[in-house]
Amino acid sequence: MKTRIHKYIFAVSFALLIAAGLQTVLGQVPDPGAPGPQAVTREEYNFGDTAFQPSNFPGSVELLASIHYPTALAGPYPVIIFLHGRHATCFKGGSQLLQWPCTTNGSQPIPSYQGYDYISQVLASHGYVVVSISANGVNAVDNAVFDLGALARRRAG
Repeated sequence: MKTRIHKYIFAVSFALLIAAGLQTVLGQVPDPGAPGPQAVTREEYNFGDTAFQPSNFPGSVELLASIHYPTALAGPYPVIIFLHGRHATCFKGGSQLLQWPCTTNGSQPIPSYQGYDYISQVLASHGYVVVSISANGVNAVDNAVFDLGALARRRAG
């Protein structure tokens, strides 16, 4: 019986020691969502809603993106490209529309490329150049091509 109790005490003590060690180690890991040391500049480029015609694609698409980069530009810096998901492209009031360009009276493009600004800011502060590309024009008509717009998205990036 004493042996069993000693084994139990040893096991509990060992588990507590491991847990305390992990807490110490994990407590020293920096928060990956915390901003880094570098100042960040954000720019956008917009060449228009029909600036690019991907080959073998049924419509023209926009060339629009946001770019976050370390202000000092003392690179070279690695580049990260974000391309938002597949969804509606325009809205009017509370309605979502799937068209491109947004031509319904009063409809506006959904600025999905801006949806990654929060992480782009953090990554750029750690020394990355981050480009977030709009793909609304591809999303609007991708059901008309066999690859659902994969090649057009690739060419837009």
